[in-house]
Amino acid sequence: NGTIIWQRSLGSGWAATTPVVYDNVVVAGSGDGQMKGINFNNGTVLWTHKSGKAIFGVSPYDRDNNALLSSPTIVQDKVFFGSADGHLYCLDLYSGSVLWSYDFGVPVLSTPLVTGNALFVGTYDGRLYAFTTDADYFVPDENDVDIDGMADSWELEYFSSLTNMNKRTDSDND
Repeated sequence: NGTIIWQRSLGSGWAATTPVVYDNVVVAGSGDGQMKGINFNNGTVLWTHKSGKAIFGVSPYDRDNNALLSSPTIVQDKVFFGSADGHLYCLDLYSGSVLWSYDFGVPVLSTPLVTGNALFVGTYDGRLYAFTTDADYFVPDENDVDIDGMADSWELEYFSSLTNMNKRTDSDND
């Protein structure tokens, strides 16, 4: 009947992200860089993750440069989202603890997409990145650089036209 059952402030200012719900946890972001896990039934905040300062101003609505414009994506018990601080984050759905993050060096404003065993995300510099859980997804050749620092369950497998980085790259740059 349209009756409000609860409401919750997400932070100061505005919110440009789309909330997502999984297993009675609502995950939503705010314009001041906070991603929150909220109990679906009663609106209680379960956890809050605060992103760092934006690499540079990406939103005319945010004067503090903390904008969080990437909507979250949930896969099983993991929350993925990008931030204007240049990171792709992977959080635990129930605790909000950071399982891993990846620093692209440019804002991540797009919403991550997961399909099959791959996660795709676009960055402010116009590049598309893919991560995978399956070592057979990408067949390396002699030009590939081994990757360090990623969680075992999500390893970066493809970067389009990146150089001088300690990452596995596509030798065709396509």
